[in-house]
Amino acid sequence: MSEILKTENELLEVPSGLLDSEIDSLLEKGYEVNVGSTEDLAYENPENISRVLSLLDSLGEDYKRQAGGANIVTMATLSLNSHANRRGIPMPGVFGQIRKKRDKRLESIRADVLFDETKMPWHLQRGRALALQTIVDAHDLRVDNGPGLYDTMSGRLDLDIDDFSFSDKDGSVAGMSLRDAFIDSKQRLDGKDEHRALKDADKAFTNLEIFLNAPVTQDFKDIVAYCQDSLGIRNRKNEVVGAIADHVDEMIEAKLDRESMVLLSIGCGTAQAILEVARDTLDKGITPTIILLDQDPIALASAKKLAEQMGISDYVEVHCERLFDNSGRPFNIEKILAGRTVDIAEDTGLREYLPDKIYKNLSSTVWRNLSDDGMMTTGNMNLNRPQPEFLHGLMGWYPNVIMRKIEQGFELHEKSGVPRGATKAQVTHDGVYTLFFSYK
Repeated sequence: MSEILKTENELLEVPSGLLDSEIDSLLEKGYEVNVGSTEDLAYENPENISRVLSLLDSLGEDYKRQAGGANIVTMATLSLNSHANRRGIPMPGVFGQIRKKRDKRLESIRADVLFDETKMPWHLQRGRALALQTIVDAHDLRVDNGPGLYDTMSGRLDLDIDDFSFSDKDGSVAGMSLRDAFIDSKQRLDGKDEHRALKDADKAFTNLEIFLNAPVTQDFKDIVAYCQDSLGIRNRKNEVVGAIADHVDEMIEAKLDRESMVLLSIGCGTAQAILEVARDTLDKGITPTIILLDQDPIALASAKKLAEQMGISDYVEVHCERLFDNSGRPFNIEKILAGRTVDIAEDTGLREYLPDKIYKNLSSTVWRNLSDDGMMTTGNMNLNRPQPEFLHGLMGWYPNVIMRKIEQGFELHEKSGVPRGATKAQVTHDGVYTLFFSYK
């Protein structure tokens, strides 16, 4: 069942034994697990994948040598934070202060080892959705007027920060400029006072402006096009779009008089996957309602910009709301749905940031609000993935990603009230992610 994965990993000299063993064990237990067949354009140049893999391994070793004790303390803090998160326990403030001090030192080392001056604008986006959108568009980035579509590292996103405003139907940020919506979210959702919210906005929009105009260098393009994490992100998107499109076809066939469909993306980021599904649904004669939920107004503005580019902006409604309260309870989905049921629910970029308690709360809430023939699609980065140390080491991705075994994903779904047998898993071709598709 996992021969595709084995073949690819042998080609790239990536140990795949543990992940293969996971898949084989789950098949023996009766779970449905497949390996995706999506082949990214990067696979046309396997020598580049192998070269970047080796380069990042080498740079990672250099980073660890230079980081020394600072890295050890930060990784210890990260481990404590991960353990506390799994139990739903907030980290004491002292650990947060330690992390900030150590991160500041580590960031300067990362800048020297991995990022030159033209690459830092991308890295400063860190966990923001726009950094992931760059990876999706990596093959279309243009270097020095060469082949490609996009001249800056923001890819297809040419968001006009100063002129963008949310529409009158965009919930709590309706009618606001992007900057005002950002300041509002910091006060309303994060509890910050006006002074701190303004300070955060100045920093975020300065970094964003630089990022949106930063040129693309060849070595930057190589990394975002060929590293293992990039392969995983693009394959994840394509596998999700394909699986949902297949299910939509089945829903249409089963109910020939279907005229509309509700699609919900939670922690949507730029929402490219669900927007592609919605455009395909509209092409099939079904009117989509696209509900996008995120805490970050910049991500929501970017999603609206992509929807506009795709010609489906009239079908989009956005909600800038906190995804979970301090007790780990998810947003009031019933209030947002206002009597509607969800046909397709997608949050494939969210679960790896959630401790188990919150993961289960979200799953049970979404499952409860699915239509009888609905589909819930989630995902998680694999514990036994290739080059796992890169993300929190050399890359310094933040916030913390909780990598899980595939069986943990199945168990969390079942503990959330999703019946065993309703969920199937698909490991991306590169081995980085596992996607879970649950059918009601």
